[in-house]
Amino acid sequence: MGANMEKLSRLYKKSNRQKAVIFSLLALVCGAALNQCYSPTQVFTPIQFPVAEIIEIKPMTFDEAQSVVSFEIPQPAYLPQGLALKGARAQAPDWAQVFYTSNDVVEAGFGYDVSLGSSLASYAYPESAKVIITVAGVDGTCIQGAENEFGEWMPSADATALQWSKLEFNYRMSQGGLELNCLDLVKIAESFDVQ
Repeated sequence: MGANMEKLSRLYKKSNRQKAVIFSLLALVCGAALNQCYSPTQVFTPIQFPVAEIIEIKPMTFDEAQSVVSFEIPQPAYLPQGLALKGARAQAPDWAQVFYTSNDVVEAGFGYDVSLGSSLASYAYPESAKVIITVAGVDGTCIQGAENEFGEWMPSADATALQWSKLEFNYRMSQGGLELNCLDLVKIAESFDVQ
């Protein structure tokens, strides 16, 4: 087991799944450089991916992820300038995650999950942070902010998440460190080539 997975396992075993999940998102953005960019005092976007236990789903190319799932993984036609596709993860037959890094901002990133049929794992956001917003003609929920290392909600943190469901698909996208707000994420979401 790699050092990163050992950290995840320790966090998970301590019944601190929330921190393990945040650490997992950071692993998506930072990849192999995880040990260099993880800082326990930094605020990160609290997003989790659907797993019953901590398992390693290795990063792969977008095309490799597409070959794993039974649906067409959507790709946004619009992305803010400076984002580059870093990779993807997928779990057959119904879950994929795509992530991007910033060419301009160190330790910043954007990504999205899509699942067919089954809902994405949920996160207990404070009700005060949730905003109902229309995404591609359906209601979605946008969350601005993140928890700090003490579990305190920081509404001014540079982290945004957007969740919505349409037809038989469930979507969630998030950003950290890119100064994107709810309307920015909606613009990206509405540019998906598959709705």
